[in-house]
Amino acid sequence: MQKKTISIVSELRAMDLNLLVALRALLDERHVTRAAEATGLSQPAMSRAMQRLRAMFNDPLLVKSEQGYDLTLRALDIDLALRKILSDIQHLIVPPTFDPALAKGDIRILALDYELVVLLPKIVSRISKEAPGLNIWTIAPKMNAAEGLDFSPLINGDIHLILTAFQTTHSGIYRQRLLDEKNICITASNHPDANQTLTNERFMQRDHVWVNIIGPDPGQIDQILSEHGLSRRTKVSRAQLSPGGIHLVHHRDDGHLALSCHFTVFGKKA
Repeated sequence: MQKKTISIVSELRAMDLNLLVALRALLDERHVTRAAEATGLSQPAMSRAMQRLRAMFNDPLLVKSEQGYDLTLRALDIDLALRKILSDIQHLIVPPTFDPALAKGDIRILALDYELVVLLPKIVSRISKEAPGLNIWTIAPKMNAAEGLDFSPLINGDIHLILTAFQTTHSGIYRQRLLDEKNICITASNHPDANQTLTNERFMQRDHVWVNIIGPDPGQIDQILSEHGLSRRTKVSRAQLSPGGIHLVHHRDDGHLALSCHFTVFGKKA
């Protein structure tokens, strides 16, 4: 690999890369004098550049015709490649500015149900107004034993954005706080403790509905309880973040089911 790199560098050093600028002007103008004016060169200097380019590519590049000059087939092939090369060099030196109003393509967002319910409507609304040419694709994440959520699709560039409360130790990821959330505990109105202060003891005595959307591992609430030597009784486990958990709480005859959930999603429905 090192020998190949040295060979490429040696070949580039043997070339006059300024000739590419002259070539671009000749391909655009199809006339030596006009190409010289476009680049600020004298007509004799552009003519010499033309001769060197013909020798370099072993092709006349421009040939006389009734209308003036036409590009040869080789020149037409060079034209397409040269546009990309010079554009890449320009972007390398001066990064392009992003104009959302002109942007086209897809935005791939990875998120769990909660983040989609709470944040996606606002994202869709803003992108529709500011970047109407962009389409939004949401993708369900995979869970990772080390960090809870698998961040590798973002690290590898397969997606553009992750909406999550999970943390990662990867240094190459930019993070921004979008929302401060609080949890609430919902019970039926006929629950014996419905109008009393919720203590740890009362919380532990209840039968809980667990909204389990990340798999078999304990959720955040259970992890916090475990750190304090506590645990709760999970009576029902649901795999979807939906109002169904509230219906379970309200329709239990003895009123003993409790649902710990996000206020942003369920607070107004409770």
